[in-house]
Amino acid sequence: MEFNVDQLTFPLRWHGRLVMKAGMGSMEESVARIFLSLGVTEGEVVYANKSSNGTYETWRLSGMVHDLAMLRALFTALEALPGVRMLI
Repeated sequence: MEFNVDQLTFPLRWHGRLVMKAGMGSMEESVARIFLSLGVTEGEVVYANKSSNGTYETWRLSGMVHDLAMLRALFTALEALPGVRMLI
């Protein structure tokens, strides 16, 4: 994911969406483990919706990220989860 790091001020509250293959189970525990291991605080994982044909589901994520290294590690870990199609 590309972004202009000069415009970021840490700590920051990050908000994202995880689009994944439906039926992979609840992502709440998996994402919570990632947040805990990286030190992301005030984390939230909320089921958002399922695609009209039921193939994909979306989860809303947010949390306090303390530095650029943590943000990059978070993106890498979330994108590596099984069934993930896109991190927005």
